[in-house]
Amino acid sequence: MAEAPPQESTPPTIPDELELLEPRPKWPTVVGWLSVVLGLLALVSNGSGIVMNVFLQSWLASVTAPAGDPLPTMTFTPAVIAFMMLKLAWGIPLVIAGIATIVRKPAGRPLHLIYVIGFSITTLIASYLGYQMLQAYINSQEVVQWLAEHPNDPRGMGLKGGMSTWMTLIGLPVSLAYPTFCLVWFAPPGRSERALRQDAEEELV
Repeated sequence: MAEAPPQESTPPTIPDELELLEPRPKWPTVVGWLSVVLGLLALVSNGSGIVMNVFLQSWLASVTAPAGDPLPTMTFTPAVIAFMMLKLAWGIPLVIAGIATIVRKPAGRPLHLIYVIGFSITTLIASYLGYQMLQAYINSQEVVQWLAEHPNDPRGMGLKGGMSTWMTLIGLPVSLAYPTFCLVWFAPPGRSERALRQDAEEELV
């Protein structure tokens, strides 16, 4: 009795089966580590900035100024300090989102989007409050008098000619550059959701 010819395996046609045959994407590792590094850098830089500008401002002004000639110190309002601390705190969710993406957990996508929304709103409000506080400082009687008495002092160059406005306009896009990238990368549900779900399914196999 003749044996039946071996049957060829049917190629997968279901979308989920096709996804499992796709090569393992490398971008979760790259983007995840980028989020971890930038989150840690944000914690260090924002934390040191708060310490130096809020708590050590008077001491730094006295150290860097000639004897008896310090630049008037700027008083930070409670609202500005609160939003500076909140902006600092958003580095923690970014690090967590990065770790979740490195290990290819589906939670990496919503965590990045939560960071984008929270950090962006915080940055916009903090920038506005900081600009208003800086303008009030520049227009104060003490600073106006100090600038008049020290027209060529390099410490006062950033307080003249609208430099504070330019610093805000330049600093804001820089602060929002990575959140914008995360929004463009993670908001569409296709690429990121499929890649992270694929790896989660492979772990269950």
